[in-house]
Amino acid sequence: MNNLFLYMSGIAIFFNLKDKKFNPFIVILFFLLSLSIFVKHPVHGDQIKHCHRL
Repeated sequence: MNNLFLYMSGIAIFFNLKDKKFNPFIVILFFLLSLSIFVKHPVHGDQIKHCHRL
């Protein structure tokens, strides 16, 4: 159910923002911020093996 929510949210964002024009500086800033969080966030261990299911 979580994946469906994320998929539908992405479609909603696309249709609501497809006609907007964004400043290229802001786009590059958000991209670099997202990339740095992805690279610098400490992750260790086997995330699949230790998944807790309810």
